[in-house]
Amino acid sequence: MSEIHLTASVRKNLLVLERMNKQLNRTTDRLTAEKKVIRAADNPAAYYASKNLEWASDSLELRLDGMNESASLISSADNGISSIQNYIIQMKGLVDDALANSNADTRRQLGQEFNVLIGQIRDTTKDSAFGGINLLYNNDSSTVRLNRDGSSSVTLEGVNISAAAGNPDANGEVEASGISRGYIATDSFGVTSMQYETYALTFDRNGESFVGIKSAGVNGDSHEIDWGDDNYQKLLTSLEADLQKFDVNLRAESTLLAADRAVIVMRQKFTENLQTVLDDGSEKLVACDINEESANALSLKTSQGLAINCLGGASRMAQQALTILGG
Repeated sequence: MSEIHLTASVRKNLLVLERMNKQLNRTTDRLTAEKKVIRAADNPAAYYASKNLEWASDSLELRLDGMNESASLISSADNGISSIQNYIIQMKGLVDDALANSNADTRRQLGQEFNVLIGQIRDTTKDSAFGGINLLYNNDSSTVRLNRDGSSSVTLEGVNISAAAGNPDANGEVEASGISRGYIATDSFGVTSMQYETYALTFDRNGESFVGIKSAGVNGDSHEIDWGDDNYQKLLTSLEADLQKFDVNLRAESTLLAADRAVIVMRQKFTENLQTVLDDGSEKLVACDINEESANALSLKTSQGLAINCLGGASRMAQQALTILGG
């Protein structure tokens, strides 16, 4: 096969056309991606600076996910607290009715209704979990990290609202919660010993702010009080005071959770704004001017057409020269 020889004019036009094709392809890529720096080779400094900002924004997205989950966790617990407070109001109403009633049997029936509400509080507590965490049971807690390196965080401290499993028995009585409270007792001989008081319903914050509620019963168990007892006025008045303490602790927990939620919401807004700044900064480092690149594409296509015409002219001149020489 004979070697193909190109004239200097044809070779020059081919090189110009090749260069224009590369420029046009690059401009087309920029317009498609809307970026002037698509790969590291285009501009290493701008490319990696943009990537660093992009990675920083992505890491903040993970923190935002955690904040959103924590906000939902708080909402779930707060909803549970609101429901439990409503049950406490009903329980107070039953105690008030019993205090105003001189019939022992009627008071005991009211006590059985009281016991049913203890079970409702227990079930509501168990159903207040979110994502496997329950801020109203077993003193669960959750830590939400607020910044990229995790050095800033908020820990959501839970409480333990506990009552025995199961429904009231045939006599309308319930079991103890399983959580007892120790105290030092002194007998008539001056000898001290550790005694334990049991309850049907308890509120506890890691050993602090403890409140115990006794159920209604006639078996004489330490977690029960007999609503039909002759001394019912003193017993039920004390029970009413315990219910008030229980409600106060619920309100305190709700306040603490609300304060944590306020911090999380503020950090959410800050993080979202920071993420916008990072995204904008990353985009500006590599973004192209659409109008400029469109004008470049149009100019290159025009130049490409002219180059093709020039190449055709150079090729015809070479053919004519060969024809003359051959003639």
